[in-house]
Amino acid sequence: MAFVLTAQAVMRAIQAREDDPFCQWIDAEDVLPLIANVTIAQVLHAINSSSALDKHERRTYNALAEVLIQDLAQGLGEIALNAVFDLNTAVILESIMGIEAGSDRIGEFDLVAAAICIQHNHDLVVARDAQSWIELEAQIKGATGRLSLKTFDAR
Repeated sequence: MAFVLTAQAVMRAIQAREDDPFCQWIDAEDVLPLIANVTIAQVLHAINSSSALDKHERRTYNALAEVLIQDLAQGLGEIALNAVFDLNTAVILESIMGIEAGSDRIGEFDLVAAAICIQHNHDLVVARDAQSWIELEAQIKGATGRLSLKTFDAR
């Protein structure tokens, strides 16, 4: 089973804390998550525009994100693999962008990760706003495919 991370899940992976159930799950299951390129952009923007992070935290998170990006670029797969976005995924993305369920809490970039999951039958790892994702999952039907979620409550 492959797992695609939302931006919040990537942030939790970058912040890796031993007591975090999300990080424990990755370690215990030896999960190799997939990450869409737009998700990396979303994470970098969140790090660099957050008023909640001080200079040191911002520098630390950027360095950790850089390690993740280097692993993606080299295709090592030890931390993350690049998730594939193709024409069929674009069609799926267009169809789920019009769904109102959960739209007030789910960003469009994370919908890219959801479309990748639907296209390739992967599970989407959600680390925040699980109820919004569950509402979206319930609305996706028929020709669009099926969205399968692995949810973790926010810390």
